[in-house]
Amino acid sequence: LMKAAKLGLPEAQHNLGDNHVQEGNTRKAMAWFIEAAQNNFLPSMVNVGMMFLRGTAEVSPNPVAAMIWFRLANRIEGSE
Repeated sequence: LMKAAKLGLPEAQHNLGDNHVQEGNTRKAMAWFIEAAQNNFLPSMVNVGMMFLRGTAEVSPNPVAAMIWFRLANRIEGSE
């Protein structure tokens, strides 16, 4: 999984993010979700937006960043 994520496969990046969420490491999760989101992977865009909206122990709330990610996700979803 790590090898595929490092090769830039967004689904693998997203799955690594999910693994880190389950382990309670939201900082690493956010980093992998952002990697996948930058590759236009819709579920990761939504996760990044939600993490910014709610905030976590390691990620400060940022409603502006959340809205930006939600708008990007909406554009991707609308283009399919």
